[in-house]
This record gives sequence, C-alpha cells and structure tokens, in this order.
Amino acid sequence: KTIRIRPGQTVGVYVTVKDAPDLRYRNSSLPEGGIYSTDGVLNVHVGRSWGEYPLRGDGSDVYFAPREYTGAFHYVAQDGACGSAAPSAMPSAASLPGGTESPTGEIRNAYEHTRDDGMCPEEAELISTFNDGTGSHGALFDVAAKTTLTLTGIDLNVDWHSSDVMEVLVYARLGSWFSHQNDADAWPYKLVDTVLRKPDGFRDSSTGALPVSAKLGSARIPRSAFKPLSMKAGETWSIYVCTSVADFRYTLGTSIGKTFASNSELKIMEGAGAADWPPFGGGDASTGGIEYTFYAPRVFNGRLRYDYVDECPSEAPSVPGETSAPTASPRSVTRVSYTFYIEHSPDILAQQIKYDMSFGVRKILEEFVGGKDELLSGYASFHDLEIDSVLANVVLPSQIGYLCIPTPPQLCTPVSIDVTVSHSNTVSVEDVTYSLLRHSTNLPNLIKAEGYTAEYVGERTVETDSRITLSGVPDRLMGESEQEYFAKVAQRFLAQNARDSENDSLTILSVTVNDQEFTNSVQYQIGIRDNAVRGRERRRRLEKATNIDIKVKGKFTPPPQIDFGSIVEDSINRDSRKLQEELKKPSLADRGGTNVLGEASPVGGLGYFEEV
Repeated sequence: KTIRIRPGQTVGVYVTVKDAPDLRYRNSSLPEGGIYSTDGVLNVHVGRSWGEYPLRGDGSDVYFAPREYTGAFHYVAQDGACGSAAPSAMPSAASLPGGTESPTGEIRNAYEHTRDDGMCPEEAELISTFNDGTGSHGALFDVAAKTTLTLTGIDLNVDWHSSDVMEVLVYARLGSWFSHQNDADAWPYKLVDTVLRKPDGFRDSSTGALPVSAKLGSARIPRSAFKPLSMKAGETWSIYVCTSVADFRYTLGTSIGKTFASNSELKIMEGAGAADWPPFGGGDASTGGIEYTFYAPRVFNGRLRYDYVDECPSEAPSVPGETSAPTASPRSVTRVSYTFYIEHSPDILAQQIKYDMSFGVRKILEEFVGGKDELLSGYASFHDLEIDSVLANVVLPSQIGYLCIPTPPQLCTPVSIDVTVSHSNTVSVEDVTYSLLRHSTNLPNLIKAEGYTAEYVGERTVETDSRITLSGVPDRLMGESEQEYFAKVAQRFLAQNARDSENDSLTILSVTVNDQEFTNSVQYQIGIRDNAVRGRERRRRLEKATNIDIKVKGKFTPPPQIDFGSIVEDSINRDSRKLQEELKKPSLADRGGTNVLGEASPVGGLGYFEEV
C-alpha cells in the first residue's frame, strides 16, 4: 500500500516480524532522530528497536536505542514542474498579505506572488526551522545548490519584542562564511537593503509562546526588495542576515557546517548567530572599538525561496504513473573519527576546545574536497561526496589506551572529532574511509587554531605491496572481471586472517591488483624410477603461473604500532591453501558458464581459478 509524503513532512514507520525475532538492524553512533542515510530526496532517521511483540503501549515495552533500520525504501519522486498557465494579474496593494506599502516608502511585509520574468508562477522553497530558542542581530550560514537555481527571496523569524520597525541587510558570498564575518570586502553581493514593520495584528512573544504559523509570517521580505542570486549546481554560498534590532531568532545547533535542512535542490547548513549591529564593525572606531561577538553553532530560522525551472513546460505535466519518474542515485554514508590529545591552558574550557577543533577539522576537509586532495576532490566531482557533519566530543583516556601527561600548568583533554560524509554508492565506504584517514596523522600541523598543542592518537591508514604467485592457471593473464573477483576474495581472506597478536584493531579496507605477469613455475613430483629398481626420483614439471602484484590498504589504532607488510605476508604464506580454496569456489560451483559475478567464464564454463 503506497503512502504520499509531502515536502517537509515526517512519517514514522514501524516494521515487525511476528513469528520470530529475525529482523536485523544495527547500532548507531547518532542520537535518535539523527539522519544516518539520505539520497537528497528522502532522509532516513535513527530510531529504536523493540524486543517483543505485540507492544503493550503502557511504557513497559522493551526497546533498544539508538538503532538504524537496515532495509530499503522504494519510492517515486514526483517532480514539481509547474503548468504553463499565464501568471495571474498583479494584486492590488490592499489585497497583499501582511499589509501595504506605507506613504513613507517603508516596505511592510507584503509578499508579491506574481512573476514578471517569464518563468513559472510557482516558486519552490526550503524552510530551515522556525522553532527559535534564542536570537540576536542576525545569522551567518552556508547554502549548497544541488542543481542550478536562482535564489528569489528570503523570509525571517522575528519576534518583534523590542521594536515595531527594523532595518534588514542580507549579504552573500561564494564560499563559506567562516573567517569572513568581519570583512565587508568579502561580501560583494547585497541581496536585501530594506526596512520592515511589524505585521498588523502580530502578537509579540512577550505575551507567551508564538505558534509556528504566526512565526512563518513574521518577517517576509518582498520580491521587490530582494535581488535574485544565481547559484550553479555544486556551488556553496554563504548568507549573512543582519537586523538592526536584536529580535531575529535562531536555534542552537550541534556542528558548524552540518546539513540542517535539505531537499532535492538545496541544502541549508548550521552556522553562527551575530550579536552586533551594524555588520562588519568589529574593532572599528565608529562602533567604539569593540570586537564583535558571534555564537556558534547556530541554525538560521527562516525560509529560502528559489526558482530552478528555466521555463514553463509547454504541456501539462504527465499524470504520475504514466511515465517513469527519475530515480535518485542511491547514496551511502561513511563515518570516521579523528582522536586527539589537546594540551591547553586551564582557562580554555572544553566547549571552546570542541568548537575550535571541529571547525578546524571541517576547514581542512573542505579544502581537501575542494581540490587539495586528489582522492577526496575526485570523489566529490565524480561520486557526489559531501561533508554532512563534523562533531567534536570529549572522550575518556581509557578510550585511547594511555594517559597524556601535560607540562604544568597546562591541561590535556582527549577529543574525538566524528565526521560523517555521504556519497554515491558508486564508490565504496572502504575507499572513502581510506581517503579520509590517510592524512590523519598530519592533521595537528594543518589545524589553524591558536593556543593548542595537538597530538593525533586515533585511527590511521597503512598500506603495503605484496606479490602472490598462482600456478595451475590458464595460459593467459586474468581479465578485468577476474581481477575484480581475485581482489574481493583476497580482501575477504586477509580480513579473516591478517592479525597482530598485540593489536586487534586492524581492519583491511581494500585489495587492488596493480600488475600481473605470466610466467612458469617449477613443480616437483615423486615418481618411480623404473620397474627394475624400486627407488623413487623427483621429477620437475613446468606449470603456467601468474605473478600478481597487489596493494593492500588497512586502518588501525595504536598503541602498539604494527608491521603491516609482515602481517600481510605471513597470513598469505601461513594459510595459502585456504586462499586457494576460496579462489576455487566460484568455478567449482558454477560449471554452467558463469561465475558468482554473473559473468561468462572465458574457457568453456571453467573458471580461471579452477586448477589453481
């Protein structure tokens, strides 16, 4: 039975197996309600599992949390293309919602619904939140375009508790806002410069909490007061909203740069709150020389309006089901953790350390994804890799394995930076994990944060080159599919057998075939010398063989250090017969002409590894 989910709507799903406790799920490092999987259209949130059936519903039901559902959802995304009907006539000033234009030229909160640029009369929108919680003079945040679009408007959450009139400025720049919040020259685009009045009949928050419906209409910026901003697919822009009175509302966040709201066209990230007015006045004599204050992480409260349809279609959109809707590319989520011992002065609190470290690491990763690292930038370009969150937590020394002894009077704080990225499933989680961790030991030298001495003590990557010789193979080199199969079997074999007796943290991430060489190997057989003499002799027999050069990548957490090359070599030499049997399985089980990869076997249905 199908259900319809509208944009912004959340639907709860309860899956149960009545006859046996056989439904599988996995533990989660995220809290309940956190997004652990997304394809840009549908978000799947962390939930809980139930230990019994049926549920009593009286609060005594056994549950386990947080847990991640490991199944799949099938859906059809219905495009929002608008029809080709002509725009309606411009409404009169009196009919505009929220008020009229005042005789003084100040713009009341009237929103123009009509279009005069030849585009579709309907706009799309993305709401972050209107749940506020705190606020001040504005907010800075990043927005990322998933498709080419034009930003056409912005609405704000204002509680009007201190004034009935406010000046509003909105700036934009290409790239992140961080480190540019005090630099006016870094914000070349002014999208809004206007004055708003409190809507007629609006009840401010001094008389009690406001419903969200009231907040949605509290401060609408008219189209005529907004300068459209074009954003290309893949670009990240930052927005700086400034209000002359401290009535603008925002919400406490969890991590700067973390995606807070997203749909198929646009993403809004967590940013910072601005505590001062006018903008860009920090340290300036005109503002008394005070340094401006910015609170982070904070979530912008408001709504972004945008167009992403170049022109209205000439025909009405087809009825859902008549044609196949485009299928969103399946996505995967990769998580890694960077762990540090941070030495610092006693006057730096843990909250400040977490903020500085999470932002420092995010800045480095953004530079890597932006082009400074060939692997991560390649995954971003070709596999749609995006940084979802960078969140710092103070951990226990026992989770690291040894104590940090600081130089008095310094303190030492263990911190874990948990990073979540999403990407197309055309690249494996193991490959992305390797790309994120391979610079981990150098992060202390790259983080730009004063007042700290950082020692990296977390997971790191290892790699080694090795050669495996296979005898008894056909008179040719392996084909592409056979190389792929060999690498998969070798990775599975090493994952089960490559162990260090003093460090059990080793994980094999990947095995790749670098090169192969066809050769002969010498095999010795014991045979009878002749019928008269009952002695035995060793006979040499040449067999076809392939030398396969492989690269093995893994990760581990010290202490102690490990000799990865020796571990790989020893496991292959120690259990070579087991590796042979693993390689033979597809051909022995499939003499009908295809292997386990579903590909035709090249020699009459007998696999390459049949006689290895």
